[in-house]
Amino acid sequence: MPRPDDVVSVADAGTALAAVHAGGTVSVVGVDHDGLLAGTAGGAGQTLLPRRVPGVSDAISVAAVGSAFLVTHADGTVSGWGDSFTASGGFRGDSPVRTTPAAVQGVDEVVSVADGSLSALALRSDGGVLGWGVNL
Repeated sequence: MPRPDDVVSVADAGTALAAVHAGGTVSVVGVDHDGLLAGTAGGAGQTLLPRRVPGVSDAISVAAVGSAFLVTHADGTVSGWGDSFTASGGFRGDSPVRTTPAAVQGVDEVVSVADGSLSALALRSDGGVLGWGVNL
């Protein structure tokens, strides 16, 4: 189980929380609304204990944007899960929900992503800003 004393970043999506740990892993806890628990609830729909998100090992921060979590990785890329429109960079795709972390295509050289209600803003290392979501 992830330890609460090594958390370096945390995000609150309303029904679930995500935390980045010092080693780069991410854990989630709460209610699995729109896939926010990244498949860790095992069909239960919720978890009261933090569960490690599979496939993430180099995270430096996490942001909650609507019903999605977006993780900034050490290499400057971003991955997301939850509401697929936000988690995939503004493309809905075949499913309204993304239950496993996947790269946000075309987003790189990111140093942080801002929390937001329906839009994501990513700050790039060159000072530029990328945005996607509703009303952008």
